[in-house]
Amino acid sequence: MEIEFRRHFRKDVELFGTCLIRKTDKSCDIIVRNLSMQGIRFELLHIYSKYMSVIDLGDILELEFKLDTKQEEVISKRCIVRTKTDKYIGAEFQDDNFSKRLGFYLG
Repeated sequence: MEIEFRRHFRKDVELFGTCLIRKTDKSCDIIVRNLSMQGIRFELLHIYSKYMSVIDLGDILELEFKLDTKQEEVISKRCIVRTKTDKYIGAEFQDDNFSKRLGFYLG
């Protein structure tokens, strides 16, 4: 059994977007797997999996992803890598950009 102590609801999603790794200026396509007001969990598309070795805890990433709504709103967020497994990256948002839109989406 796994118990989580999160401050914000986390929604499972499948959203497509891009990730810019600031320290290398490399860009890759991602799939967002879950989302909350404070953070995100995503994976790099297979073709970009070689970049996993470049990403370290504490790295700054610029993410952009499209919500699966009628308006297909694009969300841009700056974040910091907090967790990393062989397949997934967990990151904490570092700005309040699009917070209202994200709140409506998650609500």
